[in-house]
Amino acid sequence: MLKNAISKLREIKPLVLNITNEVTINDCASAIVAVGGSAIMSSEVLEIEDLVKISSSVNINIGTVNKESFKIMNMAASCAKEYRKASVLDLVGLGATKYRNEVVKKLLKNSNFSVLKGNVSEIKALVNLGEDYILRDSSGVDVRNNDKIEKLEDLENTSVKKFLLSVKNLAERLHCIIIITGAIDLIINKDEIYAVENGHPMMSRVCGTGCMLSGILAAFLGINLPCSKENLKEYSLAAVCIYDICGELAFESIKETDGPMTYKKKLIDFLYNIKDEDIEKRAKYCLV
Repeated sequence: MLKNAISKLREIKPLVLNITNEVTINDCASAIVAVGGSAIMSSEVLEIEDLVKISSSVNINIGTVNKESFKIMNMAASCAKEYRKASVLDLVGLGATKYRNEVVKKLLKNSNFSVLKGNVSEIKALVNLGEDYILRDSSGVDVRNNDKIEKLEDLENTSVKKFLLSVKNLAERLHCIIIITGAIDLIINKDEIYAVENGHPMMSRVCGTGCMLSGILAAFLGINLPCSKENLKEYSLAAVCIYDICGELAFESIKETDGPMTYKKKLIDFLYNIKDEDIEKRAKYCLV
């Protein structure tokens, strides 16, 4: 399923239009370019349609959304649907405020996202979005302690099973892939759930690693033009595995005295250097 994924990406070099978090915009561009794609950013609504036309895919991140950036996001999402371009929506902080909830409601109404991504708490808010759901004891962009899924055995928990069934039902209703990030990453469609065990806890100590993954997801989805629902799962799984493997390799390469900044640089370096054979050797994923 992951065979030659990196080679395909680097051969095609998909162009990703990013309407993303102002805090991590440079990290997203660097990650996309390092792994083998191409990135363009925009903060002008008047050029969005033209940029969607020439792009392979669209990456939207609500991390620093405001009234003006929402207009740009909404235009990009609508144009991606019209021109059959794959699109990713990163649900940063969903459930923390009523405003973010309303933003996502409107984006989902006016578009047709290929992938929705968030941590467990953000995806719980997504499942309950119709109820104006606000997370109690919200940690903003961080997953709540009682929401964490840390090992495969946690997937056997009755409440987790119930939650994942609701996610599968939502994926079917929205005709998309839903990705839950964490110690174990879950790639979910209406029929299946894949769990990825690659990655390293150090990734959670670096601001922007989640945003970078969204850009990389969009790059891999951009291989598939025009956008087809048939290959969404395969390209989503490839993107997550490859990114998480780079996270492992980056940690293995740093010294004990190194910290998050060195780690982030190494992560981008390994995105540049990773090969298909590295993926075949190290990928740890299973159907659950």
